[in-house]
Amino acid sequence: MELLLIVLALLSWFWLDSVQTKELAIGICQTKCRLAGIQFLDETVAIKKLRIRWGADGLCWSRTYGFEISTDNVNRAAGSITMLGKTLEDLNLNCDSQPNARII
Repeated sequence: MELLLIVLALLSWFWLDSVQTKELAIGICQTKCRLAGIQFLDETVAIKKLRIRWGADGLCWSRTYGFEISTDNVNRAAGSITMLGKTLEDLNLNCDSQPNARII
C-alpha cells in the first residue's frame, strides 16, 4: 500500500512539474515571438523530447517542445524550445525571414 502511495505521489509531482514547465515555455515563446514580430500560432507547445540531464543543480528534466510560428499569417514554420528544469536552454525559430534563428 505504501508503495502505491509513493508511486502516486511521484506521478503527481511529475505531472505538476510538467504542467508548470509547459506554461513557462508558452509564456517565453509568446514574449520572444512578440519581440521578434512573429506570430505564435495556436498559443501552445507540444512535447517532442523528454530526458534526464545534468544541469547547474544536478540531475533535472530536459524537455524539448515544438510549436508553430508564422511571419506572414499564411505559411507555418516549426520552432522549438528546450527547458532544462525551469530554465530556458534554447529557443529556435525556423522561419523564412530568420533561417535557423536562435533567440535566447
